[in-house]
Amino acid sequence: MSFSKAPKVITELSSYDKVAHFVFYFVFVFLWGSYFFYAKQIQSKTLFLIFFTALIFGGMMEASQELFTTKRVADRYDMLANFAGAFSGMGVLYFFKTIKKP
Repeated sequence: MSFSKAPKVITELSSYDKVAHFVFYFVFVFLWGSYFFYAKQIQSKTLFLIFFTALIFGGMMEASQELFTTKRVADRYDMLANFAGAFSGMGVLYFFKTIKKP
């Protein structure tokens, strides 16, 4: 399949790099939240704190690429993939929290 005639946004989003960002942040939030879940300390505010910490970390990494390197640049689609992965990880944890009380 060729993406040569697709809009630029679609070709950028089809990159494996964005999938890697999504998976990393999903796993990051899911594993960190799972620790609190199984330690019986999970609360909704804990999930949101984990989610926002992941987003802040991702934002700092993107800003650092732009400011402190010459060969890398910040990418808003990376941040979008980070957000989607972290949000999905938080959603799965919240779903487990509502089904099964720790």
